[in-house]
Amino acid sequence: MIGASYEKERAEGFGVRSNTLSTSDIHSVASTLTSTSTITPTDAITVWALGSYFSRLNYSYKEKYLVEVLGRYDGSSRFLQGYRWKPFYGTSLGWRISEESWLKKTEILLCNIH
Repeated sequence: MIGASYEKERAEGFGVRSNTLSTSDIHSVASTLTSTSTITPTDAITVWALGSYFSRLNYSYKEKYLVEVLGRYDGSSRFLQGYRWKPFYGTSLGWRISEESWLKKTEILLCNIH
């Protein structure tokens, strides 16, 4: 299996900031401003993106020995340039003990093994 994913988000915001308020009990910004208050409008646009490339390989030998190898290469625009992409790897091994001929002839397990 081979695949890729990409995600992008853009958020916009607007706000007002004041350096002095006449009271700490704020019901509305307008009612708490003093004559020396400075009102500063602020706005922000935040854009970020995530990307991934991924792959997985499964192998079965005689339907009882299993191997899976996987890899990812993930990136994020939120990290510094030069540190945005990083690889991730993994491996798993499996053994279907129920497929062993010596186990099929015993009654060790209480379940019915075919």
